[in-house]
Amino acid sequence: MLAQRIANPPATLQRAAIDDPRWTAFIASQPDATLFHHPAWVQALAEAYGYDPFLIIHADEDGNIVAGMPVLDVRSALRGRRRISLPFTDYCPPLARNAQRLTFFAEELNRWQIDAQSSIEVHGALPDIGGVDRVQVGFGHLLSLEQDPARLFSRLHPNIRRWIRKSLREGLTVRLGTSPADLEPFYRLHWQTRRRLGVPLQPRSFFDSLWRRVIEPGFGFVAFAYFGERPIAADLFLAWNGTLIGKFNASDRQFWSLRPNNLVVWAGIEWGCQNGYRLLDFGKTDRHGGGLRNFKMSWGSTEVPIFYSYLGGPAPSPLDGLASRVLTRVIQASPPVVCRVAGELLYRQCA
Repeated sequence: MLAQRIANPPATLQRAAIDDPRWTAFIASQPDATLFHHPAWVQALAEAYGYDPFLIIHADEDGNIVAGMPVLDVRSALRGRRRISLPFTDYCPPLARNAQRLTFFAEELNRWQIDAQSSIEVHGALPDIGGVDRVQVGFGHLLSLEQDPARLFSRLHPNIRRWIRKSLREGLTVRLGTSPADLEPFYRLHWQTRRRLGVPLQPRSFFDSLWRRVIEPGFGFVAFAYFGERPIAADLFLAWNGTLIGKFNASDRQFWSLRPNNLVVWAGIEWGCQNGYRLLDFGKTDRHGGGLRNFKMSWGSTEVPIFYSYLGGPAPSPLDGLASRVLTRVIQASPPVVCRVAGELLYRQCA
């Protein structure tokens, strides 16, 4: 009986398959929907980490979705079983036709987790209702795009414009990639960057799924900066529904003097302007990431706080942060293979 209660939301909410065509139609009608709400992203996560994906939705009398969110059923040896929308995802709040629908959805979601005895973690701010623990986890940075990239370029901070021009004078070139062959050079740069930061590398299976589900079908691309024939920086962008998301930025530190990171960010911005996108989301920055926050704001972005919401269970404790700092020192002081092995063994458990 308990298993049945956990599996099925109350009558006001429904559980649906992640590829339900009603959901695809609904999110396409929502200007705030991003690729993080799209089945392609959810399926990439589920396939790589072995989580069960589904939707929690509220439908009207005609069966049309009026509110909902994608969810992964996460079972972790470190933190137990939780439903998360979505793990390893910067920001994925529920979507609704209007504020009233959103509040109703949040209230019913809270009732569901109480009945099912299962905690829910939402990577977004739920309405201010009882039983929700909202915690600021970092900052987002949003840049409004224009049809004319030259006009946007003229509004950038003088240092940003100077560094982009420097990259081009030094002979760096840009190439946008979406093919399977582009995975390997991106992965090498990403591996170097993760080790330098002292954080585990995502399993290779995640990037295999990401390429197959997202990049190759046209929901994103990688902007590479080349010095001669050598790729020295890359920025992986997710692109859908008018919002461009800078998800993974990677570079070879020995070429930092050429400013390749600025060049690949600008390549993504330029592509977004030329393809009718209205917004660049630079991704989540931790609350203590002052240097990265300054870099993102130097592009003229607007800084906004990011909140996560927890129902039926507490937010992560400070101990999680202490463990993270210890792991950082170990990875940075160890051979490169440790970064990859740590990711293969531990990453799935860190959701």
